[in-house]
Amino acid sequence: KDTPPRWTSIAAFATWENGKPSTNWRLMDLLVTPNAGRAFRSNLGVIYKDNTIRAPISGTLWKEDAPFKLRAVFFRVGDLPKSDLFQLADVVIPKPGEMLPLKRKWNNVGVNIEFVGIYGAGAKLPAGVLESEKTTSPLPCLIYTITDQENTYLEFIAQHSEMRSRNVAEFRKPQRGKALQYFSIVDVDPEDSVTFEFALIREKKEFSFTATPSPKN
Repeated sequence: KDTPPRWTSIAAFATWENGKPSTNWRLMDLLVTPNAGRAFRSNLGVIYKDNTIRAPISGTLWKEDAPFKLRAVFFRVGDLPKSDLFQLADVVIPKPGEMLPLKRKWNNVGVNIEFVGIYGAGAKLPAGVLESEKTTSPLPCLIYTITDQENTYLEFIAQHSEMRSRNVAEFRKPQRGKALQYFSIVDVDPEDSVTFEFALIREKKEFSFTATPSPKN
């Protein structure tokens, strides 16, 4: 018996607002359910270009499993109200092994964030930050605590020199209660000046549909 062909599939989306292409949305969750299989979340890297979003399907899809049910969740990350934006400007990255305390707080719609400090590469981190037994981070990182409502996301952007890229953005889903969190700072040298931008992500759109992928010739 021949083995049925396995497909490598990509879910492609185009985002529009008021009849015009929009780059204000990010794909936050993609749930795939084969016709006769168990649902799984696709967690491969998402590619953004203009208003198009391409999300590779990380699971194994067989032709016999089509059609597939997909549930996609998008969050608004552009054209946000000023009250949902916060900035830490011109923060100097500490030298390896050192820590810079930050006594800054941000409160908005029930979300409370307290910025603890910037830790240089190799600096000892507070207990409970990392899930593993490691106590230091190989990269500089920002440590903060957050108390919020469930299903709230934050967008992080680190800007230094003339570089500003969403490639260094992370979305975190905080747990209920207050716990230490961390955000790794990539491609930044010690003593560089960095501006952190934070956006409270609250508006989401959810779509469910079925699809039958077309094999590429």
